[in-house]
Amino acid sequence: MLLKASKNKEADNQTLPTSYTFKASDNEPVVVHLVHIKKTIEHTNPVPAADKIPTDKPIDGAHEDDLNKTITRTINVTDPEGTTKKTDQTATVYRNAVVDEVTGEVTYGDWSTGNWGSFTTPAIAGYTPNKQTTNIVYKDKDGQTIKTDKVDGKTDETIPVDPTKDVPAGWKIIPDQKIPETVKVTPDGVPTVVVKIEHKTRPLQ
Repeated sequence: MLLKASKNKEADNQTLPTSYTFKASDNEPVVVHLVHIKKTIEHTNPVPAADKIPTDKPIDGAHEDDLNKTITRTINVTDPEGTTKKTDQTATVYRNAVVDEVTGEVTYGDWSTGNWGSFTTPAIAGYTPNKQTTNIVYKDKDGQTIKTDKVDGKTDETIPVDPTKDVPAGWKIIPDQKIPETVKVTPDGVPTVVVKIEHKTRPLQ
C-alpha cells in the first residue's frame, strides 16, 4: 500500500511508513496528519489575475498591484514671474505574499523602503534661496536674556514657532503674550521672536 499526501496538503513533519503488512485481523489504522501547503509568492513573480489554487478557488490577492507599487511625488517650482515648473519623481516599493493552497487566503509581508532622487532647485538669475537664521529669545521680566534658540529657514519659507517646547528649566512662559505661531523668511531677514518668562513656582504642601 502506497501512502501519499493530497496535492494541496503535506504531511505534518512526521515519518510515514513506506509499507504496511495486513494481518488476518486487528489491523491498526495508519494516521497521517496533514497541514495546508503555503506557497510563497515573490514580488517578481505575482499571481496572474485568473489563477486558482488546487482546490479550484480563485486567489484573491498577491497580484501585480498587490505586490508592487510606484509612489510619485510632484515638486512645483514657481519663479518670480509666477511661472510654475513641475517635476515628477517616482520610487518603487514591493512586498512578498504567502498563499494558502487549501483556502486561497493571502497574507503579506512588510513593504520594502524606497527613495526619491535628490532635487536641486533650478538657478534663477538674480535670485537665490538664501538660508536665513532667526532667534527665539527667552527674557525675564527685567529684559535679561535667559536663553536663545536658533531657527533656520530659507527665503520665502514659513517657519513654525513653538516656544513651549524649549522653555528653560525652572521657568514658565508669562501668560497673555502675543507670540506668533509662524514667522516668514524674507530676503531682508527674519524677525526675532521674544518670549517673556518668569520663575516657575509651586505651593508647598
